[in-house]
Amino acid sequence: MKRIITSILPLFFAFAGMAQISQYQFIREGGQLFELDPNDTNVTTHTIADDMVLPAKVKIGYNFKFNGAFYDSVGISENGFIWFGPAQPSELFGITNPMTTVLPAGVKGIVCAFGVDLHPRISGPVTTIRSGPQYFIGRIDNFIIEWKNTSRFDALNDVDGADTMTIQMQLFAFEDDRVQITYGYMGLNANVSNNLSVGIKGASNTDFATRMTDATHTWDNTVAGTSINSTCLFSKDSNPMKGLHNFITWVNRNPQTGTKELDGNSFNVYPMPVTDVLYIQSAQPVLSYAVYNIAGKLLTEGNETNTGIAVSHLTNGVYFVKLTTANGTSSKKFIKN
Repeated sequence: MKRIITSILPLFFAFAGMAQISQYQFIREGGQLFELDPNDTNVTTHTIADDMVLPAKVKIGYNFKFNGAFYDSVGISENGFIWFGPAQPSELFGITNPMTTVLPAGVKGIVCAFGVDLHPRISGPVTTIRSGPQYFIGRIDNFIIEWKNTSRFDALNDVDGADTMTIQMQLFAFEDDRVQITYGYMGLNANVSNNLSVGIKGASNTDFATRMTDATHTWDNTVAGTSINSTCLFSKDSNPMKGLHNFITWVNRNPQTGTKELDGNSFNVYPMPVTDVLYIQSAQPVLSYAVYNIAGKLLTEGNETNTGIAVSHLTNGVYFVKLTTANGTSSKKFIKN
């Protein structure tokens, strides 16, 4: 337990690691937060305290694939990470860096945005942790976990006071093995600097993928970590919002071809983000396609995808493409830059 002082664009990279996690590739993207509405009955507003979130495990609403297994629920830590597997919240109480810690056997997967001791603010903007699904055309598109107005514990004890930080994680329903960390507003205490673990991990410390910064690589162009101990410098002058991109995304792809293995009616889109032409990789012949904006408005449709879908006329932002094949329909998100 901590003692509080109350007076105060696509680029793909190879990863270090072993086993399933080594199949994940990193994509650097730009975009925006999708803030969860506390008045939405599908959104859970969690009770939070030091190292504690209640409820600490929530249903995702679909089976999400991570590191070779499917999960219908996710565990949430107050310290900026999530976990998959049957481990109980009490087993992870007090863990501030799940990447370098040997975790209980019931933890089968980790997604870590900070790897540092976080704490709810004790004054000013209220810290909230929320989770819930995001819908598109009547179906769940992804599941979002949001830490809003949180702070590093070290900042609470400094004369300049607490941070005001917002981050999200997204688990995609239409893309197996796609996890995304979105860093939002970063109001940081200028006196506090940390070396943070940012990455994903399987059931052991030998199954990992980390990112790191160094003298020539900032948050805008991080490189693959060389070990489980690799870190990113995090400070007022070194943080995700200092660059042009604030998404950190991992996708499980075939390391030989750079594309995800397809089965059934699944499909992929690339490049991500896209500027001029969006290309389709589909497991089934495409009968038709339709492009929608984030509000679900139909923008364009057609039936020819062999030469790609022209998107240069679209304004920068987030869109969805829906494909129809003989087996049915499926949708996927893309980013236009």
